[in-house]
Parts: sequence; structure tokens; C-alpha cells
Amino acid sequence: MAQKCDVVVVGGGISGLSAAKLLTEAGLNVVLLEANDRVGGRTFTVKNKQVKYVDLGGAYVGPTQNRLLRLSKELGIETYKVNEVEQLIHHVKTSRVRETATEVEVWALSKENLSVDHKCLNTWIARGRLGCKQPFAIICGHL
Repeated sequence: MAQKCDVVVVGGGISGLSAAKLLTEAGLNVVLLEANDRVGGRTFTVKNKQVKYVDLGGAYVGPTQNRLLRLSKELGIETYKVNEVEQLIHHVKTSRVRETATEVEVWALSKENLSVDHKCLNTWIARGRLGCKQPFAIICGHL
């Protein structure tokens, strides 16, 4: 059965959800299409018994990002404060790093560097950990 609409929004990430919300509020009939079985796009946090939350995608909203914080609240997206008080531990293979980085190495935006993120997502998908079965490159259709 065909469905009529004014606008089709492709992608149920935070931008797609925001666009669909604003268009609906403007009185338009909107259809939102999402390739996965959940919305949220690359923002994906799962609960884990050992460490409470595990972020598998975009994870941080800065304290000055008022629009995103307001939108998250309107959409019912739970936010929580990052541990800034206790000692932070970062595991690197078999060792632990207990200092805070003062400099971060930034990669040049080359095709090779951009593909690293997609390869990581494909690994998670292949292991059945993201809740979708298609390789990310096929979902995006541009790699």
C-alpha cells in the first residue's frame, strides 16, 4: 500500500530526527526512513552490568551545546555526566594509562583515514554487536 507524504527524511540519526520533528511541527506529513532496527544513528550507548554504560558511537554533548541538549531532552534522549572527578583509566592493550592527554594527534582527512571508522563499524556489525546486519558501506552507499 502506497503512503502519501510531503517529505521523506532519510536517516534516523540525531539530524534526521531533528529534521522530521521540525517538519512535523510545521504541519507537514513526514515519513522517516532508517536502515537499522533502531533510531539514533551513530549515537549508540548500551547498558553493561560491569561498567553501567558503554558508548559505541558518538557519545559526548558539550556543556555549551545548548541546542543539542534541548533537542535531546525534547526527544527523550537520556544524557548523563561524564566522570570528571575520579581517577580515569584508559586501557591500551595490556597497560593502563592514568594521565589526561594534553595533546591529541589529529589525522588528516584522507580517504584512508576516513575508511578506518567504517572498518571498525563493519567489525562490530560482523560480530553482531550493533543490532544491524548490513555492512556500513552498503548502508551509506558511498564507499
